[in-house]
Amino acid sequence: MPGAAYVIRPHSTEEGRGFYVERADDSQRLQWRTLPIRDGLYSVNVVGERFRLGELQDPSFGAGWELSLRPEPDNPYDPDAVSVWNAARTLQAGYIPRDEAARVGQLILDWEPTAYAIWETFDERNRRVGIRVLMVAAAA
Repeated sequence: MPGAAYVIRPHSTEEGRGFYVERADDSQRLQWRTLPIRDGLYSVNVVGERFRLGELQDPSFGAGWELSLRPEPDNPYDPDAVSVWNAARTLQAGYIPRDEAARVGQLILDWEPTAYAIWETFDERNRRVGIRVLMVAAAA
């Protein structure tokens, strides 16, 4: 992977908190959809959290914590499915969206990435209702 340098910076809004990625050489804040995949960075939202709101409240899904991405080739609904778990693989947050699952599955094979909860969103009762994943290639 090319040697561009990136910095992770904390950020918060009324709806959520977490981190954003900044290019080190010019302090350019990068948008999630435009992270440089060529440099081993990829970000995606998690879906299906509404079915696991209790599990999602666990601190292990907070922004900055490592996550585990697990391909599910035997999933009866989608052979490309990738589930999102806490690092200990004891609690599941949800899945990678169907339209991104095949790509993420291939990146898992190619990159052997580390995944992190990079952003968390909250409802009006301050319950975590969503997370976003940042994948970082082992070679990055």
